[in-house]
Amino acid sequence: MPWTGPHNEEDKAMVKLYTTLFANFIRTGDPSTKDRHWAPYLPLEGAYININSPSDAEMSRCLPIPADRLNLWRDMVKVKENLQEDYLVECQARDIMLDQCNANY
Repeated sequence: MPWTGPHNEEDKAMVKLYTTLFANFIRTGDPSTKDRHWAPYLPLEGAYININSPSDAEMSRCLPIPADRLNLWRDMVKVKENLQEDYLVECQARDIMLDQCNANY
């Protein structure tokens, strides 16, 4: 997205930081950068935020969907994985996380 209007070096640095965080999260599942570590909220790999109730996006991850829908994005970030196995592992991890959250509330 092109810059419109006035901007300064601090604005550019902030945009670069957030762009890097999102890019790292898409590529590796970990948004951390070399200068800034983003500690996981729970000791589960890839859990970085606290959500009191499952979001629509979180719930939709475990709905039966064709793996082909994600292949374009995986190819764009050069990640090759077995999406059907990932789907089952993510569902199990989500269930464990939700059980832990429910036990704490």
